[in-house]
Amino acid sequence: MDARTRTAPPLPAEAGVRETQRAQRALAPLRHPAVWIAAGAAAMALVLVAGVVLDGHPSWSAAEIAVDQWAGVGSSALVGVVALVFDITVSTGAGIVLLLIAALMVYLMADGTTAFVFLGGVCLAWLASLAVSLAVNRPLLELSAGHTVVAPDALDYPSTPTAFGTATVIGLLLAARGSNWRWLVALAGGIALAVSLWARLYLAAGYPTDVGAGVLVGAAVAAIYYPVMLDLVLPAVRRRIGSH
Repeated sequence: MDARTRTAPPLPAEAGVRETQRAQRALAPLRHPAVWIAAGAAAMALVLVAGVVLDGHPSWSAAEIAVDQWAGVGSSALVGVVALVFDITVSTGAGIVLLLIAALMVYLMADGTTAFVFLGGVCLAWLASLAVSLAVNRPLLELSAGHTVVAPDALDYPSTPTAFGTATVIGLLLAARGSNWRWLVALAGGIALAVSLWARLYLAAGYPTDVGAGVLVGAAVAAIYYPVMLDLVLPAVRRRIGSH
């Protein structure tokens, strides 16, 4: 997202809505919303087309397993534990807890409206990932005795945990816009996301293309969702409140 933002229109005093300066920065409209929306739609189309192509070429999936195997070569038990912890962190149950903690952080950084917008972006990325996974229906090949075995029920294109993590980091970055700790949020979020991507490969929980597609879905949803919310929906709500 473009870090440069326009100043959000002031809220009418009669509306009784109290937003801090940090919340106003977090909810400020983005520059060039049409460009972001178009880029997000193109990225989603790319993920869908690539998924169909990959599903039709199982040999490519078998070749990708070599990358998963390489990621775990020469690693220690401690590295395996770290990878497992990070992978569990973005799993469905633990991911919900993580999302609520992140929403609380956003609330403390800004306000309830910002936290609501943040939750909507992450949940939409999660749902979009599941929808693409069902549409593409690419099975995950499992490692077993040195060869691959098709697991029809293990659909992981795009990687839902990866899409979830990407959307969470982007949402936190937007919420921290203009704050003193925005660089800390960017650094911590970037490191956590990079480790979680590596963990998916290390544990052979997904192909490299699954992980990459998850990142694209998370970013694509953010590129569409936030301009719509910040440039269209919230200003319309403010105008509606101000007219009463």
